[in-house]
Amino acid sequence: MGAARERLVGYLREADRHGRFRIYRPVTANGAPIYVHAKVLAIDDRLLRIGSANLNNRSMGFDTECDLAIEARSGAADETAVSEGITAIRNGLLSEHLATDPATFAAALSGASGSLISVVESFRRDSGRTLVPLEITEARGKPLREGEFLDPEQPEPIWSMVMHVVQDRFGRR
Repeated sequence: MGAARERLVGYLREADRHGRFRIYRPVTANGAPIYVHAKVLAIDDRLLRIGSANLNNRSMGFDTECDLAIEARSGAADETAVSEGITAIRNGLLSEHLATDPATFAAALSGASGSLISVVESFRRDSGRTLVPLEITEARGKPLREGEFLDPEQPEPIWSMVMHVVQDRFGRR
């Protein structure tokens, strides 16, 4: 999956015509990486997705995953409250990893004309608990799809292959 991630990040960087794409990883106070398994997506304070699914065939159609999406729908009675809730969750997560509090982070964001990048960069440090850029060596040349065994299009091919191995080893029963 690492090679696919590297290519995907490279494609995103190429598509970033305005220089806004950033990818960070959290580290502890002593600089050790923090492994974050949950996937969180917040878009324009309108959509929040939290879950365990990866963006690959295995997670989307083969494994059992659990994801939750919340949308602040235009015109809905609770649109403002939902949007504010999405913003609060985003600010809370970022402030936690940047070793500050959500109110300070939100105040900095409102003072920065809404530039999330500039606020994250202003709270980042050279040491201590922070977010650091995820370094990617951009491998190219192969298409993004790879690894039918690790990322099958559907369950049948992988089970078919496993059954052939079992039958060859133990005989047909």
